[in-house]
Amino acid sequence: MRDALTACDLQIVHLLGERMRLIRRVAELKAQARLPSFDREREGALLDDLLAKAAEIDVPADIVRDVYAALLAASRAAQRRVLHAGETHFSIGILGGTSGMGAFLARVLDGAGYPVETTGLDRGAPSAEVASRHDLVIVAVPIGQTVRVIEEVAPHVRRGACIADVTSVKVEPMRAMLAHAREDVDVVGTHPIFGPNGSDMDRQRVVLVRGRGESGFSRVKHLYESFGAEVIEATAEEHDAGIAAEQHRPGVSRCGVPRVGHRARGLTGAPAATRRGARRRESQTEERMSGGQTRKATRATGKEGRHGSPQEHTVGQV
Repeated sequence: MRDALTACDLQIVHLLGERMRLIRRVAELKAQARLPSFDREREGALLDDLLAKAAEIDVPADIVRDVYAALLAASRAAQRRVLHAGETHFSIGILGGTSGMGAFLARVLDGAGYPVETTGLDRGAPSAEVASRHDLVIVAVPIGQTVRVIEEVAPHVRRGACIADVTSVKVEPMRAMLAHAREDVDVVGTHPIFGPNGSDMDRQRVVLVRGRGESGFSRVKHLYESFGAEVIEATAEEHDAGIAAEQHRPGVSRCGVPRVGHRARGLTGAPAATRRGARRRESQTEERMSGGQTRKATRATGKEGRHGSPQEHTVGQV
């Protein structure tokens, strides 16, 4: 019996090696096409199919979820390594990069080989100097100071560069960046809908707002996606209206980012067809953060945990 179990285990390891070989090839193809490493719909559909098959042969669902949580995480990590290996590492200046979301971004980007310069209240070069010498300038100061800092530094951003913010409101920062940055500087609004305490952006969500320049938008979008984030595009008005509406819903954290753990737990116990339909509806509403029934995009905000359900977060405003 032990020999039979050992032979089974060796077969599993062999299949794992073959799976990782295929994943590396997928990663190469995704890198060539500049596709994100994370596809929520694909992973959800795969897990549904596997759970259905497991039920037919009496394999406990929790085992399938645990095993594939580890396998899918390893797959995404392998894809990110391939994506980063082929990237051109442009320079990034982060204003407010010594704490909070700015420090998180600095740590993650620097760890992947991007030249990162940070400045804060008590360290670093003057903000205007930092803004003048980088390809991407990220304003990550406290929300109450964001517009003032943008007005101060945006005129110094060099031609062909891009300026972006990371605040949880978008209309006023976007207006300030567009008004004070020169016409040949791209403008992008971003809102990472997660806290700054994790180690990466794997399966996290980020809202992007187009301001000016397709090149800058594409660069910022690909940057987040290359680190495993899921990008949701919205206008500044849609974003702020959605956040304001969600602040009045039950189960919402103090900055308007909802808690969704209870909803996800309910879905994981539903029939596969029900879960697929719910994911499909969620995916459709995440594409736009408009009013009425489509203000669900900000609801799915947590990083998904080991069983595929989002962890609950309370995200402070940046």
